[in-house]
Amino acid sequence: MKSEEPVMCPTGDDWHFGGETEPLGVKLQFWSPERAEQEFLALFAALSAPSDTPESAGVAEEVGR
Repeated sequence: MKSEEPVMCPTGDDWHFGGETEPLGVKLQFWSPERAEQEFLALFAALSAPSDTPESAGVAEEVGR
């Protein structure tokens, strides 16, 4: 089974992406709708905060987690 099979459904279309590629090594996280909303709102607030506030501190590190 390919790593994308559990989260990708067949489209019936060829993607024409240039052939086989190496996996990206990204670990997918599956959240409940409630958790997804909390994560989104927290990151939105951090990204929307002026850069000199505590809310914006560490945003770059958080985005890359």
